[in-house]
Amino acid sequence: MKHRAISVAMFVAFAAVSASPALAHSAVAPDSGSNAYDNSTHSRFYVYDMKADSHSAYGNWNNTDNRLSNNSGYGTTVSKAATVTAVRACTDVQFASDPCSNWN
Repeated sequence: MKHRAISVAMFVAFAAVSASPALAHSAVAPDSGSNAYDNSTHSRFYVYDMKADSHSAYGNWNNTDNRLSNNSGYGTTVSKAATVTAVRACTDVQFASDPCSNWN
């Protein structure tokens, strides 16, 4: 029984050392106008407007057209509950193509 207790203790110690925390996803638009990210549990999606310009920020999540727009202006963040596996940040440029980051 003593041998089993040591094996269990060693397994628990190894699991604690080898477990890595869940890293959040984050992306910044190429023009640095927006930042899209999630939290460490991948259960909330955020879009931060990083640039004082006339363009709104938005983000997509999960390699889809799911879109969260931030029309609140520079320095603001909007969020929504969502299960997140990937994010992309974009800047909404009127009458032109929107610069978007790669999926992260």
